[in-house]
Amino acid sequence: SLNEVVLKIKALKQGKAEPFLARAMNPPSPFAVRRAIVSLQQLTALDEMEELTPLGAHLAHLPVEPHIGKMILFGAMLSCLDPVLTIAASLGFKEPFQYPLNRQREVDRIRERLSYGEESDHAVLVNAFKGWEESLAMGNEHRYCRDHFLSRSTLKVSFSTNVFFSSLPSAHSSRSLSPHSFSFPVPLHVRLSFTLVVI
Repeated sequence: SLNEVVLKIKALKQGKAEPFLARAMNPPSPFAVRRAIVSLQQLTALDEMEELTPLGAHLAHLPVEPHIGKMILFGAMLSCLDPVLTIAASLGFKEPFQYPLNRQREVDRIRERLSYGEESDHAVLVNAFKGWEESLAMGNEHRYCRDHFLSRSTLKVSFSTNVFFSSLPSAHSSRSLSPHSFSFPVPLHVRLSFTLVVI
């Protein structure tokens, strides 16, 4: 994506992204470049001067979208890397739930059951994925997917992406990370959440 390209430009110390990209054979529009810069600033990967922040330096070395990379880093800090990897792997794909004609209410009931009281689509996704992995181990994958209106092909794509994310250096060595393990400022609410998790 353009966000990744801008981060790479900054990591390689090529100056401002807009004039650099303007020299490309098929340059992106100035509006698209500006939108990418603003997005990276909101992510705190770039500062107000469009310079790489310490967080941005970490993200620039990950072969994933910056917002996904940040999810993985903070998931590691909060000791919830496994569900974060599942959520990150699902982004960009269609959701695994299927909606047969005239069975919408049944699917909604399944989703509600998988939420375990949490008002979060991400929680539903994580629980559905966990159940699918357990069904694989028990040899009843087909039945699980049928009973829960899940697409096997979509779950398998998410699983492959999850494995890729798990192989990244930031995930591989992150099980014992804390907010103090990084050279970039960690928001107070994240530090507090980490303290609660540890306690």
